[in-house]
Amino acid sequence: YWLVIGDPKENMLLSIKKVSLAKQARFALEFDAPKSAGDHELKLYLMCDSVQGVDQVVDVHLHVEPSVGGDGAGSSSESGSGSDSE
Repeated sequence: YWLVIGDPKENMLLSIKKVSLAKQARFALEFDAPKSAGDHELKLYLMCDSVQGVDQVVDVHLHVEPSVGGDGAGSSSESGSGSDSE
């Protein structure tokens, strides 16, 4: 399986990771938050490279705080909701 996070509005891939699934699994997926402050709608995809019809998509709502120190790096918080089969 592949775990992918992207911003469809910006047509940008933020991170991709090859994973092995068991009955339950937990993964960390690191990526750089968008540079612009505010709310962003991302998509988290779980894609199988060997079985058709089992892919999953989850909406991820990301809020990026404005940069405080002027270094361009802001803080962010995220939440995922829902899942759709594709």
